[in-house]
Formats: sequence, C-alpha cells, structure tokens
Amino acid sequence: MTIKAKILTNTLYQLLAKFVSTAGTLLITIIITRILGAVTWGEYSIVISYTTFFYIFTEFGLNSIAARDFSSKKRVGRSDFYNFLFVRGIHTLIIITLGMVVLGFMHYPTYINKAIYLSQISVLFFSLSSGYNALFQSKLLYKYLFIITCVFSIINLFLFLFVVNFIKINLIYLFIPTVLSDLIRFIFATVIANKVLEKDKIILTFHRMKYFFFMAIPLGVALIFNTLMTQIDRLMLSVMSQPVFVGYYSLSYKLFDVLLVLPTFFMNAAFTIFVKKHASNQGYNKELTLSMYALGLISFFITIVALTSGWFFIPLIWGQAMKPAVSSFNILISGSILFFLSSPLSWIFVVENKIKYLVYFYTAGFIMNFVLNIFAIKMYGYNGAAVTTIITELFVLIILEIYRRKKLNVKYTSYNPKELFNLINLNK
Repeated sequence: MTIKAKILTNTLYQLLAKFVSTAGTLLITIIITRILGAVTWGEYSIVISYTTFFYIFTEFGLNSIAARDFSSKKRVGRSDFYNFLFVRGIHTLIIITLGMVVLGFMHYPTYINKAIYLSQISVLFFSLSSGYNALFQSKLLYKYLFIITCVFSIINLFLFLFVVNFIKINLIYLFIPTVLSDLIRFIFATVIANKVLEKDKIILTFHRMKYFFFMAIPLGVALIFNTLMTQIDRLMLSVMSQPVFVGYYSLSYKLFDVLLVLPTFFMNAAFTIFVKKHASNQGYNKELTLSMYALGLISFFITIVALTSGWFFIPLIWGQAMKPAVSSFNILISGSILFFLSSPLSWIFVVENKIKYLVYFYTAGFIMNFVLNIFAIKMYGYNGAAVTTIITELFVLIILEIYRRKKLNVKYTSYNPKELFNLINLNK
C-alpha cells in the first residue's frame, strides 16, 4: 500500500470511528435537551466540561512518545507496550486525585459534585483504553479503533436509553452508562491489542517506564498549556454563568469539535509518515505542503456548509430552546481554518524534537485566552468566549509559522494544485 493510501485509509477509519461515537453522543444530547430540558443539559455539560478538562491532562504526551517509539520497530512486544500503559495508568490516577481535590474549591451544587466523582471512574477506564491508540497509530491499524468505538457507542446508547426510560432520573444516574461502557471498551481493546503484540513475557521495568515518562514531559507540558488554552473558557463559564448558558456554549463547541477531528485524524496518520521520513533523513516538505493545501481546502468548504445550515439544523434537532447556541457556533466555525492549519504546523515541532517551543506558544496562548475571557465572558457571555477562542488560535498560528521559518529546516515546496485531485488515486 502506498504512503498516500495508508494516510487516507487510516484517516477514513478514524473518521468512521468519530462518526459513530459522535452520532451516539449527539443522540444523547438530543434526548437530554428534548426530554429533560435545557437546564439539565446545562448541568450535564458542567460535569462533562470538568471531567474533560482533567481527562485531557492524562494524555501528557505519552501516546505521542509511545507512537513515535513503536513506529521505529517492526513489531511491538507486550512487555514494551505494558510498561507504557502502566505509566499512563499511574499518571491518570494522579490526575484524577488532583481533579477531586480541585473540585472542593469550585462551589458546585452537591448533586453536580457527586456526578463528577462518579465520572472519574470513567476517566480511568477511558484513559487506559485510549493508551491502545498509540499502538494502533504506530502501525496504522486504526481499523481496530473503529471496531472498538462501534462496540462502545452501541452499548453506551442502549444503557443510556434504559436509564432514561426505566430509572428515576437525576444527574448522577446519567453517568452510569458511560462508566460501564468505558469498562467494556477497555476490556475489548485489551483483547484486540494482545492479538497484535508480540507474545513475549511481560516484564515491568523501572528503566523503560522512566523512559516513557521523562521523554513525554516536554510534550506533556506543552499539551497541558494547550488544554488550558482550549478548555479554560468552558470552565470559566461554569463558574461565571448560569448552567443554561454553559449548555448553549457546550453544544456549539461540541458541534465545532466534531469538525476539528478532520485535521486531528489526518495528522494522526500523517505524523507516522513524517516520523519515518525524518528518521531516514528524507525530507517531508512535500507531505507537509500537501497537508496544508488539503486541510485548507477542506476547512473552506466545511465553513461554507456549516454557516449556511447551522441556523436551521441546531433548533430543528435539539429544539428551539437551544437556538441561542447558533450564534456561538457561527463564531467558532468562522475561524475553523485557523485550527486546520495549526494542526500540521504544531506536529512538525514534535517530529523535529523542538517541543520546548510548543510549551512557550501554548503558555502564551493560555495567558491570552484567560485574560481575554475575564472581560469577554463578563461583557458578552458565551459568545464572548467563542470570540476569544478564535483570537487565541490566530495568535498561536502566527507564532507557529514565524518559528517554523526561523527555527526549523522544514519548508513549503512548490506544488501543482492539480496534484491535490490525485488524492482520489491511491496508487499514486
């Protein structure tokens, strides 16, 4: 299979997996907003926003470091992989503990606190099952991610429908299906991964675990500030606004986030190719240029379609009560091209082992986003949070491009636009 075919087919598997998981998630949001109301959706969104905020810290760059390490090996042994997964598990438990400590200072109602405590169990199982993605990414086996996601989404949806229809409804019960489904996902991922891994004896060694952890620290710090930069607005909204306004913004960002999986999944596949070319002292300038062209064009068409249809579909699907979410969605989608272009630019800093610069960029972005949101949320509410998100991403994109030119030996190549249409021919 050609490089192009590998990137496109694995991107397709990721998109299919995301389509399935998103369809299940959106069905759940529809059930909550239409049956339980906008206020319950707002309370549910507060729990999800808080849990997601800390979950993203569990990544800490570990998957990317492991994927880079596994990509250079013909086969990955069970011992090597489970040293990595053990480190990720310990790190996740530390983050969960930190999240519970911080929760005591958030002054949420008691029932929201209880729902967040329950959801932390889901964070543990989801983080462990996500660790297997490093293996699937390194060997471009995203078809397994698709299978695992299908199993999880179907079970989660059926359990959620059961809870809504047959159990007395309160916020805590709404998170029981996710906890059970994430446990099943972890077990299923373990079974599949063990069919891919070499059947060597599992030996946990401090040396190997230390390697994964310390190699991940620079990227982990960068991702922490990237998370703070992109998630702080929802956390600030949950403290500074009513739950219903948190719900409006959460819905608009959830829809926007669905579109952002395109550059993420594209680069998940392209990253492995970039690493291999860089390791063999081959340039990947052409591949980077193609990525920028392709993602730029995709974002343009997505923006046009979303802006012309969002006003109709959001109230149609989620009800008139959620119509205010249209304004923040339109603001976010108008800046989608910034997110599409910053994705490949940020990953080349990882390939070139210049991760320290990402720490500087995302730290500056976080500070800017935090300061702007203090005033924007107070003056313009959730729409102000959407505007600051776009301004911050523009700032980061400009810095990425400036430092690419100054610090990296990675350049854009002259590219015939007609070659973009050859993407449909996987043999080229």
